[in-house]
Amino acid sequence: MRAFLRAVLMIPKPSVNPRAALLVGALVASPALAQTASVKTFDLEQVALSPGGQHSLLLSTGDILAEGDLRLSLAAQYQRNPLVFVRGDVRQGAVIGRRFSSHLGLAYGLTDDVELALQLPVILSQAGDDLSSQGFSPISGTVLGAPMLQGRFVLARQSPSALGDIGLNLALSLPFGSNNGLSQDPGAGLAFNAGLGFGHDFGSLLRVGAEAGAVVRRRERLSNYTPRIIDQVGSYFTLGVTATTLGDGLRGEVSARALVAATQTMSAGEVLAGARYPLPSNLEVFALAGPGIGKMPGNPSFRAFAGLAYRPFPQDRVKEEPKALQEPVAAPVCPPAPPAPQCPPPPPPDADHDGIPDAEDACPNEAGDAAHRGCPPPPEPPPAPAPPPPAPVEDKGPKLAELKAGRIEIKDQVRFATSKSEILADSFPLLEEVAKILKEHPELVRLQISGHTDNRGPRDYNLQLSQDRAEAVRRFLIERGVEPGRLEAKGYGPDQPIASNDDAAGRQKNRRTEFHSISE
Repeated sequence: MRAFLRAVLMIPKPSVNPRAALLVGALVASPALAQTASVKTFDLEQVALSPGGQHSLLLSTGDILAEGDLRLSLAAQYQRNPLVFVRGDVRQGAVIGRRFSSHLGLAYGLTDDVELALQLPVILSQAGDDLSSQGFSPISGTVLGAPMLQGRFVLARQSPSALGDIGLNLALSLPFGSNNGLSQDPGAGLAFNAGLGFGHDFGSLLRVGAEAGAVVRRRERLSNYTPRIIDQVGSYFTLGVTATTLGDGLRGEVSARALVAATQTMSAGEVLAGARYPLPSNLEVFALAGPGIGKMPGNPSFRAFAGLAYRPFPQDRVKEEPKALQEPVAAPVCPPAPPAPQCPPPPPPDADHDGIPDAEDACPNEAGDAAHRGCPPPPEPPPAPAPPPPAPVEDKGPKLAELKAGRIEIKDQVRFATSKSEILADSFPLLEEVAKILKEHPELVRLQISGHTDNRGPRDYNLQLSQDRAEAVRRFLIERGVEPGRLEAKGYGPDQPIASNDDAAGRQKNRRTEFHSISE
């Protein structure tokens, strides 16, 4: 018994992995008391990926999916030494030395201010050292994890009158995990998670954020044989910070989390760095990895994620200022008109009444024009014969674009990446038909590509976004063989709506690209 108390009270030497979780005397009094005892049940998992994943893959920073947007994700996770057994100053072995799991996530933008999500973890395999001599029975391998229901609510969005995005996060872990596989919390198996997230964009290159919250669950003491409770699991507080890059291509992320125990066990933390890269067809690959710090049970010495996400119908979102905070636009003030002269001077002499004074008229007795210094213009040559009409285009199937009355009508919208000018791949066939029409109809001497947005967000931002998107379509058509001199790109922002901006359907119609023939 004296040797056992030393095992409980002494801190491991530096030779023991300082980042490994500490399990002290869990259900072990002596080999005579319990030869094959089991570790008491608790959910070993302490990290859940952000299901919406707008910016940070790990933390919520006040950002959610747009209304109608859906994101599906599947990630694989590896953990090293999430639970080890130390006796005295000697590490006896790993209760769980390696753990592989998969995480299926689903997130949906219910409205522009509410996101709902579901996460389903599955423990694929887990194993450790043979600790039967210390009184431990093996941990179950493949088991179901605890599903998590989650809701996120936008409280504020970054705008000229708001410092950044602020969101409320509420989550509930359901009691469907495994008692024998360390994937269900004590008691009823429920755990409640609440927190606040904050994020701020620095231009179009960098976003920083923070998240503070708490996980509330029943306490469970892993050992009943020690006067010091240093291996107790239960509620804890979380604090995380993150920095992510912005842009259309490869994006990076560095995040750090601290876990402060509300019980008498030790606290812990993690640092994870990763990247994400978009693929065609609205797919994205991502990865995160980094070390753990501290000795809280469940905190691994190393963790890594790798996965794939899919958004079947991404929605555009621009930074918008809340309506209650929008400042009224003052009407322009026009300068007063100059006073009219009291007595206008008499007109100069003009004998032929062509509007050109005789002093400047080269033909003062013949009516002419200014282009010929007052003389009549020379007779015009006979008009050239009209070119034959273009041959009709053979109809080989459904049309996505059609020439009508000097404009090219498109049967679908040109789609772009969210808040960006990158054309999505599913719009390529539509623009290929537009290029074909232009090449087959040389009488369309000049075509304007006009970009339009809804009225959410600052007007200057929307004007620039619509101009960038019109330029992207112009570049696409030039690359398909259309002469650059025939194309003009113009962004109108929110100034020419064709539907109401008071609902999502109207705003979707206003976010559009049009093609109009213009005169020289």
